Amino acid sequence: MAEIIDLTKNERKYQELFGGDGRRSARRQRPMGEGGGKIEEMLSISEASKRCGLSRHRLDAAINKGDLPFYQFDGRSRKVKASDVHAWLESKRRRVGALEGEEV
Repeated sequence: MAEIIDLTKNERKYQELFGGDGRRSARRQRPMGEGGGKIEEMLSISEASKRCGLSRHRLDAAINKGDLPFYQFDGRSRKVKASDVHAWLESKRRRVGALEGEEV
């Protein structure tokens, strides 16, 4: 004969052990910091060139020269972080009359 299970007893035991009614609660957010941060936006070279107003070839040249870091997931396409493109653009910023290495 099948054993009769007292659900109320098991429910109470579950509440004692886990402090809830057995339902899944919302996940807690991990604190920002090492490994818990938000993933930055990744752009294709075409998307990045449209956003910054430069040609795709100019960005490819910067990547090939080693000035602009990139990611390559398959054998062909390249992706860049939006923040890396911004930093690279800022490194190209000059003021008329400023000497090389001088603060802008």
